[in-house]
Amino acid sequence: VTVFPSTTLGSAMRTIARVIGARRTLGQTRQVFFVGFGGWDTHYENFSAVERLCGTLDRPWAALLADLQQRGLLDSTLVVWMGEF
Repeated sequence: VTVFPSTTLGSAMRTIARVIGARRTLGQTRQVFFVGFGGWDTHYENFSAVERLCGTLDRPWAALLADLQQRGLLDSTLVVWMGEF
């Protein structure tokens, strides 16, 4: 069982993992999820800000990938992380 961090982002990733895991029960073979995580528009102290943001993102993101791997779904799931700035 994957342990997701007790954060807003961790909760979102846990929910996504559960819904993907229940896709057959739900009758959904194609699903799209979006999680917003702002604060990347860093102009001041860029390196420390990005380090902090990556630290917040790292554990929930890793938990999602680990959960998908454990369920045997990672190879058939496209996971995209991107920024617009």
